[in-house]
Amino acid sequence: LIEEMNQLVGLPLPVSYQKERDGDIKYSLSDSSALKGLGFSPVYSIREGLQKYLKFTHNTQNR
Repeated sequence: LIEEMNQLVGLPLPVSYQKERDGDIKYSLSDSSALKGLGFSPVYSIREGLQKYLKFTHNTQNR
């Protein structure tokens, strides 16, 4: 996500890795194959979703 966001904003966004905390999820994977089996398909790609998010935040911060 951060690499995609860097490309969209045209700046290297800072990433700060911290020591893990109790209760943090160490590994997380996403598998949408079960949803696809039910006929679901995403409306937006990750890139399109991030573009819409950036546009939304820009519009709401400039009110």
